[in-house]
Amino acid sequence: IKRLYNYILHRRLHAEGVQRALTAPDKASQDSKPAMFAALALAELDKVRRRQIERVCPLDYLSVDTIRRCLQDCQLGAYAEQQWIWEQMERYDAMLMTCITKRDDALSKYDWSITVKPDLDDRDSLLAESQQRTITDLCNAIVNMDEAITALSQASRRHYKFLQPYADGDGLHLLPVDNWLMCRDGYRGPWGYNPNAQFSRYRGEPLPVPLEDLILRLHPRPIDMPAQMLVLNRSTTLAQWDVFLERLGTPPAFFVLPPDCSEELRQEYIKMSAMCYSAATGVIDHDSDIKSIPISQTSVDLFDRRYKVATEE
Repeated sequence: IKRLYNYILHRRLHAEGVQRALTAPDKASQDSKPAMFAALALAELDKVRRRQIERVCPLDYLSVDTIRRCLQDCQLGAYAEQQWIWEQMERYDAMLMTCITKRDDALSKYDWSITVKPDLDDRDSLLAESQQRTITDLCNAIVNMDEAITALSQASRRHYKFLQPYADGDGLHLLPVDNWLMCRDGYRGPWGYNPNAQFSRYRGEPLPVPLEDLILRLHPRPIDMPAQMLVLNRSTTLAQWDVFLERLGTPPAFFVLPPDCSEELRQEYIKMSAMCYSAATGVIDHDSDIKSIPISQTSVDLFDRRYKVATEE
């Protein structure tokens, strides 16, 4: 909204011209639409070149080393891999997905409005009210205004979000730009375009549309930054817990063979022990014995407490 306001204020876009653009979708009348509403959608460019990112599931190799490498890349302005990890993490981690869904649902219940700054003198008040009507008309004409505001909220989780003003035969739109298509030459350097979503790339190409015509929301403390470590802690704890239960959930048992056991009988014992381990039944020689090793229940409790701590955090 602020970017739209500045555009209208500085370029003197009149309400009459906006209305002409909204009521005449044919190409000949598109000259009256705001110049920042381009006819070129970034989301549709180079889709074939970046198809390789869709074949990568970062959750398969997510580790402390991966997170450390991604954080180092982000310091340079290479965001593609980190943003792709967050995209997949938000979709597949049940707890994080629930939190995001609740936030988006709450945000969707609010309506937007253009307000006039209070305590203006008469001259500025009249000008502000005229600007308010113009901007309200323009925002009402944006087809996906509510969805665009919800998309901007993604910056709270992922550090930034770009929207592209776009115009087609259906009207005016604010299209979300995938975060992995943007990079930055340095921690606070200029923004660039990463059409291939190439990992570790921080020096991008010039944007096909002017950068000043994009709407950017930047958040200095993204939620997904600490969340990814907590997600890793919980998933790692569960994986290690599963391995522990698989190996030691059934108490180990060792068969004591009778004296002077032949190799043939020894193989029969090995076969029988495998059957017993799989909850089958069988018989053993009268002279043989079975030694079981009890497993302390405190080991399982340690995993349970670790998982609860990670979940609460």
